[in-house]
Amino acid sequence: MSSLKTYALRLNNWFKGEYQIHIKEYDVSRDILQLIEDNLAYELKPAFGKRGPNGK
Repeated sequence: MSSLKTYALRLNNWFKGEYQIHIKEYDVSRDILQLIEDNLAYELKPAFGKRGPNGK
């Protein structure tokens, strides 16, 4: 049985291509970090994931 709040795309089961991961660190407050994340999502229009705060 899986968790109702945790999910995974399990890309290794269906995506056989290549991808790049970029990791960025910011020394800012959570509110500013959320603004940065929202802006990146708006500009890049990712295919997966939800927008907005994650409630943590």
